[in-house]
Amino acid sequence: QEAEITARAKELLKVVHLSGKEDLEADNLPYGEQRRLEIARALATDMKLLLLDEPFSSLDPSTKKRLYAEIENIPQKFDCAVLFVTHDFREAQMLASRIGIMSNGRMLCIRSAEELFVRSSNTELNSFLGLEDA
Repeated sequence: QEAEITARAKELLKVVHLSGKEDLEADNLPYGEQRRLEIARALATDMKLLLLDEPFSSLDPSTKKRLYAEIENIPQKFDCAVLFVTHDFREAQMLASRIGIMSNGRMLCIRSAEELFVRSSNTELNSFLGLEDA
């Protein structure tokens, strides 16, 4: 049992690129590594939905790039859905198969990543996406 737990922890630390830091206290990790550790902890549970709220907002570009591939693999690898909250349209298009756009607490639409910047008859949506007429 303990060997299984240790192996699982090492696997999850590898997923978030924290291998070799097993013995460090979370409070002693840099902020970006603390965020990655939070993702590993969430993956350790048997969840069906993983909510990631701006998980990369404070990470440097090279770390983000490495983690994008890992985030894309989570649904298949851990048999769960991922709800990824971001204000970065590029990040949303890169990671999502479907994108829900919210404004003022209301869902304006749900569309595919490919259709993200397609104009619609909804002027609020067009404005939010920067598609309004000049």
